[in-house]
Amino acid sequence: MAEVDALAEAIGIRWRLMVYLGAYGPARPEEQAALRWHDVDLANVGVLVRSAEPDLNTGKRAPGETKSEAGKRFTVLRDFMRGDLKLHMHLCAEQQPDGLLFMGEPGGPFRRTTFGRK
Repeated sequence: MAEVDALAEAIGIRWRLMVYLGAYGPARPEEQAALRWHDVDLANVGVLVRSAEPDLNTGKRAPGETKSEAGKRFTVLRDFMRGDLKLHMHLCAEQQPDGLLFMGEPGGPFRRTTFGRK
C-alpha cells in the first residue's frame, strides 16, 4: 500500500485516481478510459465497469465491450477513495452529464501514451 500511495502522490492529481483504480479496482487502462460520470457511485464508493476504449495504433480509440462478460462489474473501492473520487470529478473529469472521468491533455480523451509519459 505504501508503494501505491507513493506513486499516486508522485504522479499528481490528474492521474492519482487512475493509479488507485488500477491497484485497488483493479481496472485496466482501456476500461478506465471508458469510465464516465454516470459510472461513479459516490454513496457506495465504486465504479461500474461496463465497456472499454483501447487506443489503436492510428491514435484513435475503439469503444467497445470489456474483454469478457465477466469484465462487466461494479468495483467497490476502499472508503478512503471517496474524497479522491469527488475531487477528481470536479477538477479533472470532463464537466458534462455524460463526461469522461479521465481526460487527456489538453482536454482530449485519455491516451495511454499520455499516462505512460508521466
